[in-house]
Amino acid sequence: HKDNYEINIPSVRMQSKAQELDEVVIYANKNPIYYRGDTLVYVADSFKVGENAVVEDLLKKLPGIKIDKDGKITSQGREISQVLVDGDEFFGADPTIATRNLGAKGVESVQVYEKKNEDAAVGEDDKIQVLDLKLKDNAKKGYFGKISGATDFGIVRDNPFYESEVLLNNFNKKQKISVFALGSNTPRSNFGWGDMSKFGLENERENSGMSMWDQSSQKTTSGVPQTLKAGLYYSDRFGKTGKVGLNYSYYDNRLKAAQSSLSQYFLADSSYYTKDSSYNQSINQSHRINANISSNLDSLTYFELKPSIQLDAANTNNYSVAKYLGEDLVQTFETQINNTNISKGTTLRNEATLRRRFKKPVREIELKYIANTVSNKSDGNLATNSFFINDTVTIDQKKINNNSSYNHYGILTYTEPISKNWKAQIEYLFELGGSKQDKQTFNRGLDGNYSESVFDLTNQFDN
Repeated sequence: HKDNYEINIPSVRMQSKAQELDEVVIYANKNPIYYRGDTLVYVADSFKVGENAVVEDLLKKLPGIKIDKDGKITSQGREISQVLVDGDEFFGADPTIATRNLGAKGVESVQVYEKKNEDAAVGEDDKIQVLDLKLKDNAKKGYFGKISGATDFGIVRDNPFYESEVLLNNFNKKQKISVFALGSNTPRSNFGWGDMSKFGLENERENSGMSMWDQSSQKTTSGVPQTLKAGLYYSDRFGKTGKVGLNYSYYDNRLKAAQSSLSQYFLADSSYYTKDSSYNQSINQSHRINANISSNLDSLTYFELKPSIQLDAANTNNYSVAKYLGEDLVQTFETQINNTNISKGTTLRNEATLRRRFKKPVREIELKYIANTVSNKSDGNLATNSFFINDTVTIDQKKINNNSSYNHYGILTYTEPISKNWKAQIEYLFELGGSKQDKQTFNRGLDGNYSESVFDLTNQFDN
């Protein structure tokens, strides 16, 4: 009825029905070695090692795994291409960073499996062997490093020679931090290659050569150098697949050199002398920042961004005097050359990669974009005086250089499997680049300013 809003529903009773379960038994795998799918698993505590043993000592105990004196690892006769710790690189790609620094007691299991080689070139095997160290919960944080120093306490000269270096690594689960520093006033200006590998200083290995600023200002190898290098590496994980890294390095190289010589030359009927002296001073400084952000956007799509910036500065001062004297030690000719230069440069680089896989194995498409921008400016002075017996020739010039260049690369690559042993790959490359060069030279005018252009030493190019 339209005026009746009450609805009465009687109670409904449901009969209880219970079923008693049989006893549930959980079986733990007690085998020291077993397969989990395609992954070979070694239970670390099943193999006895010394009290202070490292992972390398543990690996030597595992059946089927061999390791040589250089730390190269093979499993079942196949080379291990990558060593991971809890699924991630441990301070770099060198396997000995993990195998020679982590304690064996902190390893829960050692897993060996095969995975796709993301960096495989055309014709290379697209599968690699991986050894993954799974750590116990109480071993997922720690630190290791090296501190060393040496000096002669001023025995050789008033200012003592010294060398010192600090290399420290700290890890806490997925977060890793590295700090390094080197100071010296000896010819040693870099970390050893072994230490760079052992402590994961990948960028230092790439930058161990001199930059363009170093090469332009360190032509003199004699003298007393001073070197200072310091930096910080940071990496961490975010989300399930994201990874972020940031590296900063600072370089300061200084060199002072002074030398003099007196030489006598004998001719058939006479002789003459040359007296040479020179003083050279250079200062080179550099700041370098590298970042890396990567993530799997979904199960088939990968994205990576790698920006970097480098700031360089150099200051040089070279002064030399050459005197020519006759057999009676009377001066006949003299030249004085003073060359100073101040330069600054900036290098910007960015690399972005987007890779998309498909359900069909091996089929994928990749888009990569790379941009480079370089600019440098220099301001220098050249002063020369040539003294003859009855004449003097003087050159006093200012040199200004402004150079810049840019390059853009776009690379689109598509890979299609044809059969089990064959695949086809097509690649499209787009490149756009340019450069500018502006060199100007001025003589000092009567007014004392550098206002007179030297056309033979001045040019402009735009490519």
